[in-house]
Formats: sequence, C-alpha cells, structure tokens
Amino acid sequence: GGTTNNVIPESVELQGTIRALSERSRAEAHEGLARVARGIAQAHDVEAHVTLKRGYPVTVNDAKFEQFSQQVARELLGPRGVIEFDAPVMGAEDFSYVLQRTPGAMVFLGLRPPGVTDAAPCHSNRMLIDEDGMAYGVALHAAVALRFLEGASS
Repeated sequence: GGTTNNVIPESVELQGTIRALSERSRAEAHEGLARVARGIAQAHDVEAHVTLKRGYPVTVNDAKFEQFSQQVARELLGPRGVIEFDAPVMGAEDFSYVLQRTPGAMVFLGLRPPGVTDAAPCHSNRMLIDEDGMAYGVALHAAVALRFLEGASS
C-alpha cells in the first residue's frame, strides 16, 4: 500500500496463497486468517476486509490408484524409474476436480536435463526440461489407461 515506504497509506492490500493437505485444514486456515486479520485490525482501531477466493480444491490421490500407477510405472520404467516423495506436495491443480469425481492419482514426470544437478522448479522462468523425456510421460499415461481398462473388462 501507499506510494513510498515512509508514508502511511490510506489502505493496504495483502495477497497470498493458502495451500493445504485436506479440505478440513484448508477451512481452518481460512478461518484462522480471517480471525487474525480481524484481531489485528481491532487492536489498531482500523477495519479489515478479508476476501478469500477458494481456488482449486485440495488435490488428493486415491491410495489404491496411486499404488496401481506406481506399479505400472515400475514395470514400464524399471524400479529406478519411480521415486516416491517423502512428504505430500501442496500443488494447486485443476486435476483436483477430476479426483473429486473418480479415483485417480496425480503423478510427476521428472524431466531434468542430463547434467543438470540443480534444476529450477516448475513455474520458474529458469525451468529447463529434457523434451526427449516427455515420451516416457506419454507411454506412462497410455500404460496406466490400458492396464486400467484391462482390469475393468475382466
């Protein structure tokens, strides 16, 4: 807010992102943020208006489909071709809408170029990918779909 750092502005706007691992914790974070903003405003005799845009739902994999996808990936790519994350990833994805309607799993495809040891993350302007690796992603999607359909028809 304001035009310079030594002038008290008429108003201030704060923006940010809230990520969560469950809809329950997401709702608690939203309520907590609004409560803190109201409390700080009241302590300073000012007004706070909190507007929260919910954005995408929490992306939650179906555990069985996640295991199924990992198994297909191991068979297709070999045991070194699958790396399980140590902790959940709090991405915001439109795929979360799909996962609300049908069992599925979001998987990541590693596309770090050979020789690059310190890869920039997705959505970085420094991100580099090995485009040849995209064929593995296509193959994995096809293999998961075909294996799933084979199981559905038996």
